[in-house]
Amino acid sequence: MRLVPTRCIRSHRPFQGTGASLYIGVGTPGAIAYRNNRLWPIGGMFTALGGSKIGGANTLKTARVASVADPTHAIPYTLPGTLASQTVFAQVRTYKDDCECETNFRPVRIELDGSLADATGIHGTATLLSQEKRDGGIVRLRFVYNASLTGIQPTLFRALRTAGPTSPADATVSYLPKSGPIEIDTPALSDASAYTYTLRAENGATTQNLITGLSVQADATGPTAPTSGSAISW
Repeated sequence: MRLVPTRCIRSHRPFQGTGASLYIGVGTPGAIAYRNNRLWPIGGMFTALGGSKIGGANTLKTARVASVADPTHAIPYTLPGTLASQTVFAQVRTYKDDCECETNFRPVRIELDGSLADATGIHGTATLLSQEKRDGGIVRLRFVYNASLTGIQPTLFRALRTAGPTSPADATVSYLPKSGPIEIDTPALSDASAYTYTLRAENGATTQNLITGLSVQADATGPTAPTSGSAISW
């Protein structure tokens, strides 16, 4: 076995000066590679990889795909075709004077379509709090939106009927982040039978169903009229 001389391993200084590096992984955040292996266990012994020579690809210390030096604030990177239709995780690490900030905190999730265009969707979820029967067949739906740190944020929520005795219009409400519970009032519904509703988050053409198969029963009739009564002196 022939090991790479120490002077060869240390010949690469990717973090000179001040700047930032871009790292990419596919599928999961754990797929991001930050460093290149130079030795690999084979048959119980550590063997130098084929590129571990002066100028070899595996001699490079960092597995970054792009980098910039200060004062540049944007890292240009051309997506390779192999990333088409993949979920990609990107991490940026800053460096200064041969030292790198080795963070792996909250890498950015990017969903790419077959043309390498950004198709990142809405990743948040919703929790239904209550349904409140209102006068005239209106039902108020109350829920909380659990925003995700990844993906894009919705601009509105829509309650749409998917089954039921009538075909009411959709009900929408704008989304204000950190605004607390969200309320959507349906149009007047029939109480002949229950409706099925879907709660959907939207941002332009990007949509995400949050709650599906929601059974909604209205009260369009109200209480029956009294037929008799009595008075008590006060």
